[in-house]
Amino acid sequence: MPQESAMVSVAFSCLLLWINSCIVEAQQESWTNQFGTSGLENVYAVATLGDDIVVAGFTAGSLDGNSNAGFWDIFVTKLDSSGSKIWTFQIGSASSELARAVQIESSTGNSVVVGYTWGTLNGANAGNTDVFVVKIDNVGSHMWTMQTGTSNDDDLRAVQIDSSGNIIAGGDTRGALSGFSNPNPGSRDIIVLKLDSSGSTQWTFQTGSLSNEYVYDLKLDASNDIVLAGATWGQLGSSSNAGDSDIYVMKLNNAGSSQWVFQTGTTGSDQGKHLGIDSSGNILVGGWTNGDLGNTNQGSTDIFVMQLNSAGAQQWTFQTGTEGVDYIKGLAIGTFNIILGGTTTSAWHGSCNRGGEDLFIMELDSDGSSVQKIFQTGSSSADTLEGLVLNADEAVILAGYSYGDLGGSNAGSGDAFVMKVQQLSWTFQTGTSGADGANALQIDSSGNIFLT
Repeated sequence: MPQESAMVSVAFSCLLLWINSCIVEAQQESWTNQFGTSGLENVYAVATLGDDIVVAGFTAGSLDGNSNAGFWDIFVTKLDSSGSKIWTFQIGSASSELARAVQIESSTGNSVVVGYTWGTLNGANAGNTDVFVVKIDNVGSHMWTMQTGTSNDDDLRAVQIDSSGNIIAGGDTRGALSGFSNPNPGSRDIIVLKLDSSGSTQWTFQTGSLSNEYVYDLKLDASNDIVLAGATWGQLGSSSNAGDSDIYVMKLNNAGSSQWVFQTGTTGSDQGKHLGIDSSGNILVGGWTNGDLGNTNQGSTDIFVMQLNSAGAQQWTFQTGTEGVDYIKGLAIGTFNIILGGTTTSAWHGSCNRGGEDLFIMELDSDGSSVQKIFQTGSSSADTLEGLVLNADEAVILAGYSYGDLGGSNAGSGDAFVMKVQQLSWTFQTGTSGADGANALQIDSSGNIFLT
């Protein structure tokens, strides 16, 4: 075969493989429900109980027969295992609200959503943004709302419900909660609130450095002790800041007393965004870095997963990325693996970018030693993942917002979406320093795959 024909054959073969990888990925989606109004909808959180799915975010419109109270309203939507809506709850003030996190109480099916408000949901606004906790019963009816704050900005970004029905929420404040002081007023401090099942405050916790701290996730261990993760621009505990923002993980006991703080980072920006706690009490923190945290940085911003033991000692770190910008937007621990979700402006090996920012799911070995599977999808516009959980069958449930047609026609501006991915595929890539292409594929009776 002439050299020119061989090169065309190789290029055509590579093109076929590239196209097929996109088709295989699309077929993995069990379903996608995209919904919205002519205004803007963003989903920021997702939770599951059995096969039921609850998502929370904000809407600038009126969803599913509800009326908008102001500008951005809180909404909570419950879906069944097939992705069909069961109910939508919407609440707001004459100003704006944003729901950051949601959890479902296992014993009742009631939902708790947290975030911030510029207005008055229950009582007078203390100043700027206040935090709120809203409880909804399992049929979508409002039970109660708690609102509190300082004279400065306050925000809640994470929530969990313990085995007694108590609600533990984490976030940050630019002010000082009652009984606490901010070492540098105007900078953001870590806050944790514990409420009982009726919304009465049990205790509050506040701490920080002379710089900013953000809480991005919060989990409870088997003893109902509290683990926080986020980013600090200062020094928490005994570890000095490595440069710009550092990752931190902090543990409190269930009475709200600090047990230990772990801080690490590179000379660049590093942030701990999501947490998981395994059956042995090990803590997994996932996030992003633009430095060399556990490996050489692959592009602009890489993702990482780090494991600590229950005492806060680092055990291993995994880092990977594309040549673009990659963010972790969710982390879950399966029976045999670690599931990550996020967004990328590029394409993972064997995948293709649909346009703008795509969604991805990555499956790691339980020890973080290698990537097993990657799934990437998106519309021709920007798609942002904001939450990932596993259901009872360990199918992956994704939630976020899209400016394109991800699972239906866009209703206007950004739409909310919920996606179920039942099973991940895998991708194998290899080659020499020259041009390489596969011409044929065969599968034997044992399922082994042969490329020639």
